[in-house]
Formats: sequence, C-alpha cells, structure tokens
Amino acid sequence: MVKSAKDWINIDYLELFCQTNQMVVGCKAGDEEEEVWISALGPHPSHLTADEIQNILKQSASFELRNLLADDDQFEDTYIVTRNELQQRLRRLLN
Repeated sequence: MVKSAKDWINIDYLELFCQTNQMVVGCKAGDEEEEVWISALGPHPSHLTADEIQNILKQSASFELRNLLADDDQFEDTYIVTRNELQQRLRRLLN
C-alpha cells in the first residue's frame, strides 16, 4: 500500500527520522501556537496525547530541524523546512 503525502508526517516516522539523522524536529500550530518537539526518544512535551500531537503535525506548514551533537547535547545547526520538504526527506528515508 502506498501512503499519500499527508500520511508521511507522523510520530513514528519522525522518531525514526530523528534517530537516523541525530536530530529533533519541532513545529507549532493553531491560534494558541501549540508546540511539539519530536526526538528519537518521543514527543515533547510528554503530556500531549497522540491525537493532540498528530493534530499539531497536520496543522504545521513548516518544521524546525535541529542537528544534535552527540558529545554535548548542544544543537549545531537549526533550519526551517516546509511540509513538502520534510515529506520528501521522510520518503527518501523510508523507501
């Protein structure tokens, strides 16, 4: 079964993406600017439900990617990608 473009950005795929690339991915959505960060360890803040996280991911037009330096847990590079760019990265990883 082939996934549609809207299905590529989800918690499981993003956690794998973060683990593979030593990154964290963040995004904001909604009038209240709800924010979620996804890492290889899971979503943050951890009090959000899976549905709340998925809603934030669906509403986000852009995503912040941060490369994590393994030796001191500092962020080396931070950049913004569009929803389409992130979907393309996820497709490349999973195909």
